[in-house]
Amino acid sequence: MDILHSLTSAFNPKAVAVVGASDRPGSRGSFVWSGVMNGRRVHEAYPVNPKYKYIGVTSCWPSLSEVPAKIDLAVFATPSSKIEGLLKECKKLAIPNVLITPGDEELTADRRWRERIAQMAREAGIRLIGPDSMGIMRPSIGLNVSYWPHLAQTGSIGLLCQSGAVTAAVLEYADRSGIGFSTVISSGLESEVSLAEMIDFLVADPQTEIIALHVEALRHPRSFFSSLKNAVRQKPVIVLKAGRGTNARRLACARLATAASDEAVFDAAIARVGAIRCDTLEEFVTTLEVFNTGKNPRQGRLAMLGTGLCTADGRRSRCRGH
Repeated sequence: MDILHSLTSAFNPKAVAVVGASDRPGSRGSFVWSGVMNGRRVHEAYPVNPKYKYIGVTSCWPSLSEVPAKIDLAVFATPSSKIEGLLKECKKLAIPNVLITPGDEELTADRRWRERIAQMAREAGIRLIGPDSMGIMRPSIGLNVSYWPHLAQTGSIGLLCQSGAVTAAVLEYADRSGIGFSTVISSGLESEVSLAEMIDFLVADPQTEIIALHVEALRHPRSFFSSLKNAVRQKPVIVLKAGRGTNARRLACARLATAASDEAVFDAAIARVGAIRCDTLEEFVTTLEVFNTGKNPRQGRLAMLGTGLCTADGRRSRCRGH
């Protein structure tokens, strides 16, 4: 697979290290490591935790520097207070990509801390996904470094969500409905790698034929809409914008440290680029189910979608409740 993008080695890693991997039920490290073990790349994944010699039957390494492989992606499933030290270690080892899972709210909610780790990553040449990312999956290559306990089915939909809860809800529905994915990404708080860059990766990925986005708030609106416009020219794009209520929108913006945006402005921008806009999670997953059949409702077609009607006229698309 030859994808020319700066995030290629993050989403197609040859070797993964899970720092903080654990067999303690309910711990963040056990969630991620069990997902890895339930994938198909366990021989190229390395648990890192000085508390263990083995996790199950797999050798566990006390530090990243002692892992006997060149790591492409380091997943941090540790307390947030350890992140800065781990980034310094990744810099010494020239590890190019880091994914930070949910940590301690006291630090992850601190905008200055998020900016500090992003700056550390940039200075080290590290692409940093998160923090507060629920992880990523690439089912076709058996990669699962996420809180989801098993691989999703392989398919052609690239799912990119800002909310871990929405990611989980879509995956649960997909399990029941037979919807498959090329990629699943929980973007987290986007301190370094932006939503726009992740969209660009899905556009470049030949395994992704349909892009599905869940958006809470935009940190970089201009780059987001630029990437979205480019994406729509090449692939169908379905967008769920959460938080129509004023309070919900404020909470989402506070979480991502963004300014509250006007829904009418967002709607107009989505319509202008030609993406399909869904108002509810139900509309979103039902639209994914329609596209999953391979019969893309484009260019003037109409499709009944559960409780809504999806219209597509090439330039403007919308899912509307009856």
